[in-house]
Amino acid sequence: TSTATLLKRHNISLVNLGNNHIMNFSREGLLQTKKWLDESGVGYFGDPDSPEADRVARPIINGIPFSFVNWSDWTSDKTDHTVQQVRKEAESGRVVVVYTHWGDEYAPASERQKARAHRFVDAGAELVIGAHPHVIQESEIYGGTHIYYSLGNFIFDQYWNKDVTTGLTVMVRFGRSGVIGI
Repeated sequence: TSTATLLKRHNISLVNLGNNHIMNFSREGLLQTKKWLDESGVGYFGDPDSPEADRVARPIINGIPFSFVNWSDWTSDKTDHTVQQVRKEAESGRVVVVYTHWGDEYAPASERQKARAHRFVDAGAELVIGAHPHVIQESEIYGGTHIYYSLGNFIFDQYWNKDVTTGLTVMVRFGRSGVIGI
């Protein structure tokens, strides 16, 4: 519980569970994680125990309705379903942020990642941010939408070279119509 409490104390109020390590301690570990986050008031999305339509967080922040949609190479099995979910959220007037856990470790963004990100943007995502490769991958603007394929490591126990000890933070300003500044 101390980690969840620490997250909340430092104003981290939403986390993504859709990643390749969420089941490292089996389903019991997942259930404990959700319990501790719930008790600390930290929201989450990308829960592999939930149907994909329920892997979305829908907070209202400063009067702006957001939808945080998860895509993970390890917890999502149907890209088309995720694209449909992005479209549904965008069509309902929400600002859609797709947070991905994808790609090959220690490598540049793949054509597969790029094609998938473009599909999310075409469906209505206002921002796509990725993780997993442990290194910063390129970013791009596609159709006027920012895509960050991997932010690298923020906090991690890898120290063998500069690429794995470096990460990015993206500060984004949103309005009711979406991203207004990065």
